[in-house]
Amino acid sequence: MPKVTLSFVETLRYTRKVQVRIPPGMTESQLETALGAAERSSDSVESFLRELKDWGVKAIEPVDDDLSSPDDQEVECDDYEFED
Repeated sequence: MPKVTLSFVETLRYTRKVQVRIPPGMTESQLETALGAAERSSDSVESFLRELKDWGVKAIEPVDDDLSSPDDQEVECDDYEFED
């Protein structure tokens, strides 16, 4: 019986909320700029919040880091290879 190797991409999505304090006088436009910069340079919620600290934005409470139950998930077989 022939063999085929399947390659999968699995995407998990989590929704998290955290309250933050912003510097006095920070405008909505400045907050949007800070959020955009953090999105471009971060790969996790923790690194996102570290980046925001450079803008004076600080988390009030710890972020829920429970990864046991994603809000959404998707799987896709994006490639396959026949074995000899």
